[in-house]
Amino acid sequence: MIKFLRNIFLFSLPLAFLYFLPFLVFTSSGEAMSIKKVAEQQLSSSPVLFGRAYSDVDKNFKILSAKLRGAQVLALGTSRVMNIRSEFFRPEITFYNAGGGAKESGDLVNFLESLPPEKRPKFIILGTDQRWFKPGFKPESTDINQVFVLHRSSTANDPAWEQFFIYGWRKIYLDYFQKKFRLSDVFQNKTDMSQVGLNAIANGNGFRNDGSFYYNDFINNPDKQTILKSSIDEILARIKPGQNNLEYGSELDTKSLQNVEDFLTACKKYHIIVIGYMPPYALVAYQKIQAIDSLDKAVADNLSRTLENLFNHYGFNFYDLSDMKKFGGKDEELIDSQHGSDKTYARIFISLAEQDSVLNDFVDSPKLKEALRLSTDNQQIFGD
Repeated sequence: MIKFLRNIFLFSLPLAFLYFLPFLVFTSSGEAMSIKKVAEQQLSSSPVLFGRAYSDVDKNFKILSAKLRGAQVLALGTSRVMNIRSEFFRPEITFYNAGGGAKESGDLVNFLESLPPEKRPKFIILGTDQRWFKPGFKPESTDINQVFVLHRSSTANDPAWEQFFIYGWRKIYLDYFQKKFRLSDVFQNKTDMSQVGLNAIANGNGFRNDGSFYYNDFINNPDKQTILKSSIDEILARIKPGQNNLEYGSELDTKSLQNVEDFLTACKKYHIIVIGYMPPYALVAYQKIQAIDSLDKAVADNLSRTLENLFNHYGFNFYDLSDMKKFGGKDEELIDSQHGSDKTYARIFISLAEQDSVLNDFVDSPKLKEALRLSTDNQQIFGD
C-alpha cells in the first residue's frame, strides 16, 4: 500500500509542478475570484477595476451587478455601450452600465426578467447594435475579446476552474513567456483589490464600479492614433459598391426585430421608459457607405426607419447615431472603428439631452460641456 501511494505521489509530482505557477497566477490575480464577490466589492466607494483575461463572464457579471444595485438608470447592450459613465448624470441619479449584458437581441428579455421587481430600473438606455439585425450574427466574434485579442472563453461556471485545468494553465504559460504580464505585478497585487483579474493588472483594462469599461492600454498608448487609423482603414477596405460587407447583411433579421419588440413590450408592462439608439461608426466609414450607394446603405436606412417606428409604437424615443455628424463626433476620438470613447459619448449625451426631455432631466449637460472644454485628450474627459 505504501509503495502504491508512493508511486501515485511520484506520478503526480510532475503534474503538480506543472500546474503550480499557473495556479498561483490564476488565484493571486483575481481570475479565480467569484463574480459575486467582485460585484459586492464594486458597491463600495473605493474603485475596483475588474478585468479577466481567461474567462468571459461579462453577461452574468452584469446581471448580478444590476441585481445588487437596482439603479434608476441602466445602459444595456453590447460592448459598444460600455463608455456611458455615471459621471454623465446628475449626482442624485443612480446609474449602472450593463453593457455586455446583452450580446445579442435574444439576451434582452432574459436580462430584464432576471431582475427582481424592486431592482428594475426606471429608465433603460438601449444600444441596438446594428450587427444584431444581420442574419446569422454570432456575438462571440464581436465582443470585447476582439478589441484586445484576449484568450477569454465564454463560460457559465464561476470561477472558471474547468477552463483552467483543460487549457487555461497553458495560456498562462504562453502569455508569461510572451511577456504579456510580469509575476511581480501579479503577486504585488495579492493584497490590493483595486485591480481584479489579469487583464486589469497587466493592461489596466476592465470594468469600473459603474460598469463602464476602461481601455487603459489603448488610451495611454503613445501610438494610439496609428492603431485607430489601422482599425478604420480595415473597415473602409470592406465597403464596396453593391456588397453587404460591413455589418448590416442583405436583409433584416426578423427574429432579432421580434426580440427587440418583446423587450419593449416587457418594459411597457413594467413601466420602464426606454430610450433607444444605434451606436456610431467611424465617420469616414459611414460617409463612404452613403457615397457609393452600396447595399449596406439601403439596409441601414431600412433598419433605422424600422427601429424608429417600433420604438415610437410603444411610446419610446429612438435615435440613429450611426452618423457621427449628428452629434459632432470625430474619428480621432474613437477607441476603434466601432467603439466610441468617453469623449464620443459625452458628445452624444449632450446632443441627446437637447433633443430628449427624458434624458434632459437626468443628464448633467453643464458638467459634460465643461469637461469637454477642459479636456486635452482625444478619448478621455475625466482623466480615468
